[in-house]
Amino acid sequence: MIRPLSASLSLHSNRAIQSRFGVAAINSIRQNSRAFSSGGGGGGAGFFQRVSSFLVGAGLMALGTQYTLYKELREGNKEMIKKQTDLEKRLAALES
Repeated sequence: MIRPLSASLSLHSNRAIQSRFGVAAINSIRQNSRAFSSGGGGGGAGFFQRVSSFLVGAGLMALGTQYTLYKELREGNKEMIKKQTDLEKRLAALES
């Protein structure tokens, strides 16, 4: 005979061991699956809400990408100008 781990667990001959929290979780999952499978005009976002949320997310991502590219281009340009001035100084030193 296997002993229960705690008072909240019980062992039955043909059943699995379930705690009271496990039973509550199973009941919650069953209720959610019924709500999703009902197909009726239940809660949740509609098609236009989903599309508008997608567009807002895509717009914010585009703004973030544009800012990142702008910053990278400015830093890259500064670095290239610095290298160019260094080369011009070295060339001027060689010519003199």
